[in-house]
Amino acid sequence: MRSLKGVPFAGLHSLELGHRNRGSGIVGLSDVLSGLLAKQGPRFILVDDIENLDSETLAVIDVAQKRTQRPLIVTMSDSPSGSTPLLGLDCWPAVTVPLQPLGYVQVEAVSAEILGAPADDDVVARVFSWSGGNPRLVARILESAVVSERLVLRGGSWHINGRTLMNVHLHGTVEGLLYGLERDERTALRTIAITGFWRLDHRTTIGADVLGRLEHRGLLAVVAGADGVLAASVVPPLIADYLRNQVRGLRERSPADDFRPVPATEAAIKELSKRYGLEDQPGAAVTPGSAGQRLTKREAEVALLAGNLDNREIASRLGVSIRTVESHLANARRKTRTQTRKGLFHHVHRAAEPGRPEAPGLPRD
Repeated sequence: MRSLKGVPFAGLHSLELGHRNRGSGIVGLSDVLSGLLAKQGPRFILVDDIENLDSETLAVIDVAQKRTQRPLIVTMSDSPSGSTPLLGLDCWPAVTVPLQPLGYVQVEAVSAEILGAPADDDVVARVFSWSGGNPRLVARILESAVVSERLVLRGGSWHINGRTLMNVHLHGTVEGLLYGLERDERTALRTIAITGFWRLDHRTTIGADVLGRLEHRGLLAVVAGADGVLAASVVPPLIADYLRNQVRGLRERSPADDFRPVPATEAAIKELSKRYGLEDQPGAAVTPGSAGQRLTKREAEVALLAGNLDNREIASRLGVSIRTVESHLANARRKTRTQTRKGLFHHVHRAAEPGRPEAPGLPRD
């Protein structure tokens, strides 16, 4: 696990080599591991996620492999989050084999092998969709579903027991994939998960640097929509579902914890404050389109969020009711003389750009 990378010998602790064989330190554990590998029979070293191993474990493996000359097989991600400490992968003879995502037929075969019996079409389809074809996630979803009794064997095949395969054992798996994310990265990923996709030309609340870091971690997939506009979505879909469920469980949290605008949003609202005079002015009797029709700070904030979130999601972020959001949107549309959410968003967003003239002179929808 990435979180144990700084713990000496963490990669070997689960094997209990030192406990069973009274070995300690790099030399002692290397002796123990070399002794196991020297036994008769086809033996090799298999290391999963080698980029996450601690330096001491890597040193033990290096010594034991050189002593025994046993084959070494390692797996690592396409975009590791950091370099392997102490040892470079080029110290071992290597043949690189990229693993492609599994197809539907392959997931069906793997499911039958892991479960010991075929899974029905609904199970295979859900596992295939949820995992994005990631072999490791396919295995983890199936194994955890059996342990948590989300899958039951009936009539010689496995069926879903309930409405979903999500279970508490998967939570740790997803959190492992999300480990190390900064606050703004996690907030952005949650926002994209809720909206389903994020147009890359909408950077009001998510900056290009954040999107770039998430894409480097392999947590975003970028595709071109029907209109040719690029959009990002959370991958694999298991993570998106987990984040959406997490948001549903956070409805009672403080609005400040559940939503904190990133600097781009704050800058837009501050710019609008200069142009509109965004302080609330209750009781101001003005006619639509007059100079006195000024947006409040909350109206501007809701208008900016309306470009990518629906009313329910905006209400959840700001800790207000859906009816309050609807009221803010109606007032903002009336004051800016726009008819649609898209028109309102673009109008307010343009008004926030430095150097723009006063909002009443801007084009409407």
